[in-house]
Amino acid sequence: MTLTRHRLYGWFVLSVFVLVAVEFGIARLPGSIGQPDIVALAITADLVLGIPLLGYLFLVRTRQVSAKTLPVFFLTALVLAYAILPPHRRGHLEAVAWLIPLIELLLLALFVARLRSFRRLYRQARATAIFPDEALLAALTPLLGSPRLAALLTIEWRILAHALTGWWRTFHPQPHQQVFSYHRRNGYGLIVAALSLLLTVETVLVHLIVRHWSELAAWLLTLGSLYALLWIVGDYHAIRLHPIVLDRTHLHLRLGLRWRLSVPLTALVALRKPTQAEAKAFDDVHFGLWGEPQWVLELAEPLTAEGLFGRRRTVRRVGITVDDPKGLATALRLYLPESA
Repeated sequence: MTLTRHRLYGWFVLSVFVLVAVEFGIARLPGSIGQPDIVALAITADLVLGIPLLGYLFLVRTRQVSAKTLPVFFLTALVLAYAILPPHRRGHLEAVAWLIPLIELLLLALFVARLRSFRRLYRQARATAIFPDEALLAALTPLLGSPRLAALLTIEWRILAHALTGWWRTFHPQPHQQVFSYHRRNGYGLIVAALSLLLTVETVLVHLIVRHWSELAAWLLTLGSLYALLWIVGDYHAIRLHPIVLDRTHLHLRLGLRWRLSVPLTALVALRKPTQAEAKAFDDVHFGLWGEPQWVLELAEPLTAEGLFGRRRTVRRVGITVDDPKGLATALRLYLPESA
């Protein structure tokens, strides 16, 4: 399934690239100078009709994205037409530019109509979700019609929110929940602080050097570095605010926003130390920041762990590393078979 999705997105991107490349070449053919208006109109028609059609064939028809994204394909086609055509051939774009406000109003109307549904779905999911991002994902998925797009938006939004507001937030467990952190004893905070400092210094130096050749390139590199810094800080707060949680029915395994898996307590089989081979290379999902797992948890049946951007992996065992390994073992052994 994952390979099929990747192929569909790949073919869509490749087809759009070929279409844009062909239209770019036609726009600059010497033989089209005599009839610039006809050529420009033909190029615009090819893009405005072609890109939404490719999006429908590869993504909408195969249910990778919702049909609501077709207006986005149309707007993208207009932007590409404006970029491809030379300035003296853009006059006809003013005739179709009036469609853009209409499409924007249509998208706004759809957003407002969906906002009430989103709030209702979010409140319902938040009542049972352990963490807010899981409620956000549960509310966005039926509205967008694409689990991968919902996962992408959820990750981007939550990383940004954690980077900007995570400094003042803490996780507050319910009375029936036991919480196990996994970022304190390994010095992860110091490592993040060092990486952030190095990235900041590097960003300033690279900006000062590159600006001698190109001001635009310098600022683009700086914005990219700032985005990477937000991800580093946001990921740290996501790690801190997403501990492993044990409640009456499930063991909620989390590694920030990177991996998540909720294991029913009835599916626990054994908790053991890793073998020598597992200590060298643990091939399944490890709910720990690095190194070998402290514990290997065996499951009675295969379960699906969910990662970044909709990534999935089916596992029968998981690695766990926490700040209090003895406390976790004591808590879990109450739910393990006596033979374990």
